[in-house]
Amino acid sequence: MRATFILLIYTREILGECPIGRLALTHLELSESYPSPPLYESEDNSESLRSDWIETEDSWYYYLAEIVLRRIADKIVNALFAVNDSCDFYRSSYPIEFLVPMTVEFERQIASWHESLPDSMSFPTSPIAVDSELRYFLRSRYYLVSELLHRPFLCYAVHNPELATPEVLECAQKCILFAVNYLMHSNHAHRHHGKWLQLRREVTAACLLLAASSTNIGLPQGWDIGVERALAHLQYWSMELPVLDSWKQIVRTVKDSF
Repeated sequence: MRATFILLIYTREILGECPIGRLALTHLELSESYPSPPLYESEDNSESLRSDWIETEDSWYYYLAEIVLRRIADKIVNALFAVNDSCDFYRSSYPIEFLVPMTVEFERQIASWHESLPDSMSFPTSPIAVDSELRYFLRSRYYLVSELLHRPFLCYAVHNPELATPEVLECAQKCILFAVNYLMHSNHAHRHHGKWLQLRREVTAACLLLAASSTNIGLPQGWDIGVERALAHLQYWSMELPVLDSWKQIVRTVKDSF
């Protein structure tokens, strides 16, 4: 079950970045059930066994947290980025303020998710170093989902600065903050199963920040450092994956255009 769930998640994420039509796989519903907790049945109380048990339990908590946040992300996509709807957030005629109440509700759900995490999975929302790989991945997902939730407002505010209301600008600034936090949080040298997806997301975050820099939307201090970190990250891995040179060029082209 766990392997199937992980495969489905990453396949859907890749297909989401490659608009090649409406495949049935992108509309599969995740199971409503949750995995059962691991059972500790041994009478052996050795230090080694207790350590293994803690790791097993933490993996289970991480899996549960990923499932819940993934479901929230799916609801956000279905509500704000529905395939059958026109998501022309850049148009001045788009009723962007209609999304505010919905966004507030999703913010509440994400905050409730974060508050409910057990101590072993809990993480600071600021991009300071964490001592656990599982916390690192959970916070990555938290930043990505939160940025996606507020991205329509940034798109609208960038293209229609004179029409953006204080509520819209506030949501746009949240998108910027989560994009900066994601870039500052990312570990350059750590190889993991989602590295190439992470690099694409860093390109997206960097371009969002550069687009926002051309407007009067308030940018947090150090946002430009985040962009430079993304370029350095792409450079670090370009020797292994030469296509990253073209990704760097995308960011630099956007940077020069502003």
